[in-house]
Amino acid sequence: MLYLSLNQKGFVALAVTLLVLAIMFLIAMPLIVLILGQQRIASNLTQSNQAYFAAEAGIEDALLRLKETMQRSSPYSFSVGNATVEIIISDIIAWTRTVTATGNAAGRFRKVQVAYELSGLAPGLHYGAQVGDGGLIMDGNSEVVGNVFSNGSVNLKQPESEILETVVVAGDDNKIYGKGTVWGNAYADICEGESSGQKITVAGELYANDVTNCTSTILSNLDPLIDAVPLPIATSQIEDWENEAADGGATGTYSITSGSDSLGPIKIDGDLEVDGAELIITGTIWVTGDITIRNPSTLVHLAPSYESASGVIIGDNLINLQEGSVSSGSGEPGSYLMYISTSAANPAITIENATVADILYSNTGWISISQTGNMRSVNAYGINVANNSALIYEIGIESAFFTSGPAGGWMVTSWREIE
Repeated sequence: MLYLSLNQKGFVALAVTLLVLAIMFLIAMPLIVLILGQQRIASNLTQSNQAYFAAEAGIEDALLRLKETMQRSSPYSFSVGNATVEIIISDIIAWTRTVTATGNAAGRFRKVQVAYELSGLAPGLHYGAQVGDGGLIMDGNSEVVGNVFSNGSVNLKQPESEILETVVVAGDDNKIYGKGTVWGNAYADICEGESSGQKITVAGELYANDVTNCTSTILSNLDPLIDAVPLPIATSQIEDWENEAADGGATGTYSITSGSDSLGPIKIDGDLEVDGAELIITGTIWVTGDITIRNPSTLVHLAPSYESASGVIIGDNLINLQEGSVSSGSGEPGSYLMYISTSAANPAITIENATVADILYSNTGWISISQTGNMRSVNAYGINVANNSALIYEIGIESAFFTSGPAGGWMVTSWREIE
């Protein structure tokens, strides 16, 4: 019979104990790893949620500041509980701006972006097409479907020339003259019809200080005179966009007549022509020559990467949009494509034949509208609405003088997480 000493028995017991502990450890390790992993996941999820809620709080804070015209800077930041948020408010492009908020909780980042735009879908003041010192010229059988605010005189050249709502002419010695009809109210220092047989007709109230051959249901003096309002885009902002385009490089005259291509940011030292093709805008474009967009099958639009942001094409010479071509934003709410001409010519921009465009702007030149010009907004030193043509717009300058016509206000048109 085999007998074990006490030392041997102790060794066996220790070995068995260690074996059992090893087995228990092997069994417990996956559970420990799983538990720690779940805790890490839960911690990351909590921090991620904190970052998201901080981003949402940042968006709401920015929108409140914009709506109430409160003091703000960009970027700015603040704490939300254990997280922080940084908010960037973009400049206004095409009457829309983006607000981006990035929440940070212990290195976990969540980013939310909204498009905040002037929209005809929101309740608010009524809008008018805004014209600079050159004024408005309306040829035969032409009309403005809405209101007009002009820093220069308004010429209704034919009896069939009509402004369907109110017209406001700012400044001393500027006038409404010719022989057409204003279906709303009219405000000007001078109202001057062509003759006793061919008068200016104001269906609403006429406020003027010097009246000749004008008829209205109510006539009152205009006191005080109405101050001129500058066009909304500063020259310095246009120069910034030009520099942005030039930073992307330069090329010569560019023409595309079939297929599809992408372009931008870039400076084109020459002309830009798109005829029967698709041009996808991937950055700001500055053209030193002429821009011609023609053909019903032509589509010029912002790339999807713009999301809710808007883009700009700048031309130093004539911008000619014609033959039913379509120019648009990225397809996301709040995204628009704006054409700007820096030319002082008449015209600097032409839009013809039921062509579709978002925003047209010329701070020193004239915009000529032939047939129907249907746009989100149009602003120019001067505007000429040609024979048998109509100016139709969605938004423009706000004024308490306008009591009807296109109206709207600032509203959020897109709200989403982008990272």
